[in-house]
Order: sequence, then C-alpha cells, then structure tokens
Amino acid sequence: MEEIKGLKAQRVDNKHIERIRRLAKYGLAKTFESNEGHVSAIEAKLDDNLTPEAYMEGYDSVTADRVLDVANKYLPDRETGKYVLFVRNPLEK
Repeated sequence: MEEIKGLKAQRVDNKHIERIRRLAKYGLAKTFESNEGHVSAIEAKLDDNLTPEAYMEGYDSVTADRVLDVANKYLPDRETGKYVLFVRNPLEK
C-alpha cells in the first residue's frame, strides 16, 4: 500500500525509469532473437501493424510525469479503493 501511495504522490526518478527502459529493451531484443520471437514479430506486424521499432518507441515514451499520471488514474486510493487479499499455502496443490 505504501508503494502505491508513493507512486501516486512522487515522481519516479529518471535514472530508475532509464534503467527499467534499458531492461525492457534488452528483453524485447532477446525475445526477437528466437524463432518464437520472429513469429511473434510477424504476427504483431500482420495483426496490429506493430514493428519491433514501434515497441521500442513505446518504451521511450515513458516519462516520470506519465507514470505519475497513470498511477493517479488507475491505482486505487487506500481509503476509497477496493482491494482483494488472497492468501494461499504454496505447499498445497
């Protein structure tokens, strides 16, 4: 709950955003190096006209202000939000 509150109140550090952006781009490039990644890229291009470059541009559009706006728009408030807590025993099947 404190992390959600922090995301809604404070801008994320630009260094943190850049680090996550680099990790996401690396993960995407790594995915596209596999046969399955090639098939996914072809599907995305044919179905949605999305290219690997378009994905990369999407990552570049993430800013601290945009994270703050999205957090305030989509993350619930502690006082008025609705939450679900699911507790399970990982040893049970």
